[in-house]
Amino acid sequence: MQKHLLRWEPVLMVALGLWVLMGWLSSAEAVITIRSAEVVNGAAVVQGGNAARGAGISWDGIRVTQANNGGNFAFQGVVPADCVGRLEDGVPADAVDVALANCAPISEALAPVPQTGQTQCWDSAGVPIPCDGTGQDGDVQAGVAWPSPRFTDNLDGTVTDNLTGLIWLQDANCDFFGALTWRNALNAVNALADGTCGLTDGSGPGDWRLPNKKELLSLIDDGQYNPALPTGHPFLRVGPSPYWSSTTRVGITDTAWTVVLLGGEANARAKNTVGKVWPVRKGN
Repeated sequence: MQKHLLRWEPVLMVALGLWVLMGWLSSAEAVITIRSAEVVNGAAVVQGGNAARGAGISWDGIRVTQANNGGNFAFQGVVPADCVGRLEDGVPADAVDVALANCAPISEALAPVPQTGQTQCWDSAGVPIPCDGTGQDGDVQAGVAWPSPRFTDNLDGTVTDNLTGLIWLQDANCDFFGALTWRNALNAVNALADGTCGLTDGSGPGDWRLPNKKELLSLIDDGQYNPALPTGHPFLRVGPSPYWSSTTRVGITDTAWTVVLLGGEANARAKNTVGKVWPVRKGN
């Protein structure tokens, strides 16, 4: 009886070895492969293979398709905010993270709209009235509330806007600039540096720039007039004259947007005319 068992022992060992080998190969083959993954017309387009035969394919937890008998699959899905999606074939251990080409991650830092600063209401004739129930800006006061204090005087010739984080030149009418055409304004601001316009901030050429239209308008307080800036602001020599922005007016491209500090309105102005300069730079 013992000899009979020994006779079959090599056969059993070979069979067991093949079974283990086949199991190992099956496990290796179960690893999902990705042939292509990119964003096309706002959708995640993914093609791959080596999934479990006939398995349901999930993309970021949502079933999107089914693998065929060869383990191949293709689908369109939602683009993840970070451009990386989790792909599964029903076996969590086989899940893979798939990075999408032609994709830019969506910033987690949103750009909420701030309040205008207006807290009063008026009728059609311009007579002040109670705000309650009017639906006017002064009634709703929609938007992100301003920080207090709104501005910080950095005591080095600069002012930080605590709402936007932008750093502005404190002297809003520095003699270094005077009245300039749009092109000359862009060049002059780029040359601004420590030692000019009361600056002791260590800034150098290239640190400062002409603000864009939205940045200039972010300073405006629609509850104030001449200048239309928040009460108690620390800026010096703010004038009503138009201040250049770096933004060209599309459709009339020989003009650029300016902001008039008298009432805070934006107007387009011919680039070969002159305006004031109010430099800005990003915060730390």
